[in-house]
Amino acid sequence: MIDYVKKNWYWIFAVSVLVFLLIQSNNKNIDQGLRHANNLLAIQDTVKYYKNKEGDLVASKRALEVTNKELKEGLYIKDQKLIDLSKKFDKVHSATIIQTETIIDSVTVPHETKVPFDFERKFILNTEDYSIAGWSNQDENGIEKISVPAKLRVVTGIKNRWTKSHYTTDIVSDNPHVKIKDIDSQVITVRNKRFGVGFIAGIDIKGEGIIGFGVSYDLFKF
Repeated sequence: MIDYVKKNWYWIFAVSVLVFLLIQSNNKNIDQGLRHANNLLAIQDTVKYYKNKEGDLVASKRALEVTNKELKEGLYIKDQKLIDLSKKFDKVHSATIIQTETIIDSVTVPHETKVPFDFERKFILNTEDYSIAGWSNQDENGIEKISVPAKLRVVTGIKNRWTKSHYTTDIVSDNPHVKIKDIDSQVITVRNKRFGVGFIAGIDIKGEGIIGFGVSYDLFKF
């Protein structure tokens, strides 16, 4: 058996590599199919709200699974500002668009001195960045509603992979009245593992073919 393996090691090696590539290709196709199925569900999903045990209102929605290329080409989210922001990163970890609306209802400010005649005036002001509606009379000034919409684009990743790598989070607000006061972001990183145990097929230092199981160490990763 050993002599047969030594004599035909190159054929065994070629077949082993072919089987390995076929398994890898099949696994990749399965992963791609699952990714596309999940993305279809994410596209059809809508924002859902629930309260956690602390009583806070939580907004939740499925996330898209994309490649770096798909993100920067806007394959799924066709938002040019998000695409432009993503292109400043060599490697994007996540890219998110958050749409918010700050609403303030029913605010009254009484006059320190009552106006000596009766009157009432209502006002409405709508702009691209905010809207306000209210009234004024002899007793008080009042706000029925203030609305300040904003769209936040958030990208986390590595901007220059060739220098000392560190993660950065960039946020852009499309409303000049909505300022970003501070950013605290966390990224879960996984240490690259180079050692492994598994099937081995190759050539030893003597030029002889080897097949079996053993410990391997990756010098380079692609």
